[in-house]
Amino acid sequence: MIAKGGVEKTLGGMKIKTLKRKILLVACVLFPLIGARADTVTLKNGDKLSGEILEESAAGVKLESPMLGVIDIPGSAVASTLLDSQVKEVEEEPEPEPEPSLSEKYWNKLTESIFPKGFSGEILVGYSFTESSDVQNAVDLGIKGKYEEGKHTVTADAFYAYTRKKDEDGEVTKPRDKHGFNVAYEYDIADPFFLRGSNKYLTDYVKEIDLQNDTNALLGWRAFDEDDLSLDLAVGPGVRYLETSSAPGEWDPLVTFLQSSFYQYNESVRFDQKIDYSVDPTDTNSYSLLFEVSTSIRLTSFAEPKIIYRNSYDSVVGQGGIKREQALLVALSLPF
Repeated sequence: MIAKGGVEKTLGGMKIKTLKRKILLVACVLFPLIGARADTVTLKNGDKLSGEILEESAAGVKLESPMLGVIDIPGSAVASTLLDSQVKEVEEEPEPEPEPSLSEKYWNKLTESIFPKGFSGEILVGYSFTESSDVQNAVDLGIKGKYEEGKHTVTADAFYAYTRKKDEDGEVTKPRDKHGFNVAYEYDIADPFFLRGSNKYLTDYVKEIDLQNDTNALLGWRAFDEDDLSLDLAVGPGVRYLETSSAPGEWDPLVTFLQSSFYQYNESVRFDQKIDYSVDPTDTNSYSLLFEVSTSIRLTSFAEPKIIYRNSYDSVVGQGGIKREQALLVALSLPF
């Protein structure tokens, strides 16, 4: 055993203290590679010894070293000790969220007082330019909402567009309007599949449609469902009630295919896209197709400019109605 003084005994003519220091320095290098406890004893001469501290008092420290076994270090040689349990990883504190502006606080307080908890959506105000057989300009108003709870999701939206048409000579004809309401319910069966039931009402005097009502029951698949990327596909049967200026209302069978996706480029910029295709299985010449893509930029929590492009074709319109349209909508969204 090594004497407490560490200087009296010799080994092969070499003082034990000198040998001890060399071996302990090697042990300090190798010890972190061994998955053992790593208490640390710092000596007054600057050396550091690692191992497991068995005893500690004013008289000295008893340290179990993986290389030297149990050694006694006199208290007069010890500068400090540090137990392994006292070494804690310093965790980086997350950056505090920026304080909302006064206008943002008022907007959040207003929307929270109007809409129920868990309900989100947007109010849309915009101006659209539509190119078809006639040129149309319209003021568009809309509201969208979404409520989620567990496996259940309910979405709804309503819109109104006041339209002015110009004929081939550039003369403004009688103003027309269009308005509609959609509601849908989704239930997550088992990831990634879901069921979707929807009902859509539409009145479009530009297309000479007095009333259109589509009811669908779809089976859906979420091909991607990430925070910044989503892709949904759904298909299923349905029925359509259609009443135009030239034909009385009647019900027809329907098969509908929906595809929707979004990509969140960063915290501010987002891209959305959707396809809505419906066809009468008994008459494939009777169908409607809508393609839509949009870009939005969030400036503040209550202001989000949007650009929306739509291209649509509808073979089931009233006499004199417009079948094909493409439109560009510039709008301001007010999220809530």
